[in-house]
Amino acid sequence: MDSLPVFGTCLPLAIKGGIVQSSNDKTVTYQANGGNKIMIDQKKMQIVVYYRDYPNFKIEFWGFALKSGVNIVAGFRESLIGKHMKDRSTQIRSLIFPDGTKFTMTTASQKG
Repeated sequence: MDSLPVFGTCLPLAIKGGIVQSSNDKTVTYQANGGNKIMIDQKKMQIVVYYRDYPNFKIEFWGFALKSGVNIVAGFRESLIGKHMKDRSTQIRSLIFPDGTKFTMTTASQKG
């Protein structure tokens, strides 16, 4: 069995398959042709996922971890349409959209 990735050591991948990246000072947004949008907001310490075909659909991952003395988005808490659902007990969370786009994040726990 392969070991899990270590928090903070994952390498970025090239964006492909119709995914567009835009960013400003503290927010990075990924939008795919299939209608999904993922916003990573360092200022608000959250990751928000939207899907075009369901206008009221929104998943938020929030919470932070301390890395080298700096708070970074860790996303270990999860809300669905504004209601806190759970705190994740595992480090890996994946979402697969109807168009086949897969979004996977590996994060530290609340305790780091």
